[in-house]
Formats: sequence, structure tokens, C-alpha cells
Amino acid sequence: MLNFLACVAFAQEPAGPLPDTPNGSQLVSLMLRRYNEANTVSGTVQLVQRAQNQSITVQTELQYERPSKIYIKQVQTGANARQALIVSDGVRFAYDRPEGVLGRERFVEPVKQGNSVMTVAEMYNAAQYSLVSKSPALDMIIARVDDLRTLRSQWGSINLRDERKVNGVTVYTVVASKRSVPNAAPSGSMEMHITEAGDLVRYVEKEMIMIPRATREPFPVQSIYTINVQVNGPVNASYFAVR
Repeated sequence: MLNFLACVAFAQEPAGPLPDTPNGSQLVSLMLRRYNEANTVSGTVQLVQRAQNQSITVQTELQYERPSKIYIKQVQTGANARQALIVSDGVRFAYDRPEGVLGRERFVEPVKQGNSVMTVAEMYNAAQYSLVSKSPALDMIIARVDDLRTLRSQWGSINLRDERKVNGVTVYTVVASKRSVPNAAPSGSMEMHITEAGDLVRYVEKEMIMIPRATREPFPVQSIYTINVQVNGPVNASYFAVR
């Protein structure tokens, strides 16, 4: 098996139960390993993003069964409301036409491409421009190695802050500075809430953003992801029907 943690350049933590006092890297490694090794995942991810006295909400329904079945439905409310659907039954893979691309409303491709079969992670990557929001939360749950490398390059030192309750669940709070591109000065922060079992319950980013030719000064953007997914539980086979 691929040395997963080495690929995303986290501290090399041994697999197994957490120590009595885990550090931030151990918690993040546990969480990523949990999703990387999952056979099935199903549930929801909700994004609430606020900036300049406006907010949007993106509700994601997610289900996958490795190696090649996936369902992602996203609905954005608020400004620029829209939706997207990615689905594969393990034989065919369908996704919405990306913005700016000519063609029919939905594209359908075979999952078997030549001598290889597309995986859940590869389909997620191939259809990323069809999504309403390709988010850090989805990147971690789907665990495509290149996406995780990118996330790791954007985070500073990962530290454990405290234990607390989030939505009635006891979690560890892990924090780090955040930069928009590797080696740049930090422009914000990230905060993760992870259970002892390695489930990601909430992910928060705060960042100063500047839009060239649109804003004179950077402005704060807060993105809160609330995650409620089940690992290695039952899935609804009807969701994988290609349409």
C-alpha cells in the first residue's frame, strides 16, 4: 500500500490508538488515515461562507464506495444560487458541464479508460470544475494525495489547542496558520475539530482576501464546514444511478 502519510508530508506517526496526550500532527494523521482507508463514506458537508456582510451556504450530499462509485450533489443558496451533481455507478461516470466549456448539459464517460479503471479520487479530480465548491473538507474526506499535499503546503505548524464539545460531540481542536500559496506569508488561519476516532466534525478557515481590480484593501472571509459523515457504514445503492 502507498505510504500515505509520507506522501502528504505529515509527521511519521505510527498507526494505532492515540496516546493519552496526542499532538496536532497525530490527530490530523489519524483523521486522514481514517478516510484514506475507508471503503465507504456517506453523509453531508455544509459550508457557510461570510464576507462583506454577505453569506452563501453550500449543502453537499456525499457518498462513495471504493474503488469507483461516487455521488456528490451540491446546492448553493444565497448569492449566485446553483447546483451540481457528480455520479458514478462503477461503469459510467457523469458530471455537469464545467462553466466555460462547450457541449451538452451533462457529460458521461466510461469508468474504464483504456487499461485502467478510474478511482473515486480520480473522478473527483476530473470533475472538480463542475462542482459548486471543491473544498478542503471534501479534499480530506476523499483523500486524493495531490489535494492533501496542496493543503499541507498551505498550513503552518499544526498544534493542539484544546478539547471541547461541538454539536454535542467531544473533539480535539487543532489549529494552524494558513497561506494561499506555499512559502508565502500567512494570510489567515485554519481550525479543525477531530474526534478521538478520527472523524472530522468541523473545519474553519479565516483568511484575508483581495480581488485584483475589484477591491482596494484585503477583506476577511470566514468559511465554516460542518461535517456529518459515516465511515464504513451502509450506502444507498440507488444514489449511484447515472443520470
